[in-house]
Amino acid sequence: MSVYGPQQLVQTAFAEISANQTTTSTTFADFLTITLVTGGNSTLLVYFDASFSSSSDNDGGKFQIVIDGTAYRGTASGGAKSSNGDMQACSLSYRSAQLAPGSHTVKIQWASINGATLTINPVTTILSHASLLVEEVTV
Repeated sequence: MSVYGPQQLVQTAFAEISANQTTTSTTFADFLTITLVTGGNSTLLVYFDASFSSSSDNDGGKFQIVIDGTAYRGTASGGAKSSNGDMQACSLSYRSAQLAPGSHTVKIQWASINGATLTINPVTTILSHASLLVEEVTV
């Protein structure tokens, strides 16, 4: 476990899916993106969560956090079929290393594990969503 001294929140940014989304791609594709211009001596705290469904039993989705083109954290969730009304959930969090001052892009990418249709339907149901929160903190 890492221990850090007092931090100061510099800025936050939030993005969420507001329209229904689907994918069948088995390779990662951009899903949510936030770009921040950071100062010196700072790190990014990244939080992502989603609730989604899959068109096939025993299949599901993969998600990963990408900062400036490098993947740092990922997760996979499977086993729920959308016709049953079941939802899968995933959550990711990550604390970056200290960043150089300037523009930094944080992306969430997603993919289907085996090619089934992944669906996130925030327009259709409150139970289906995806959101990304990024905070810049000084260290």
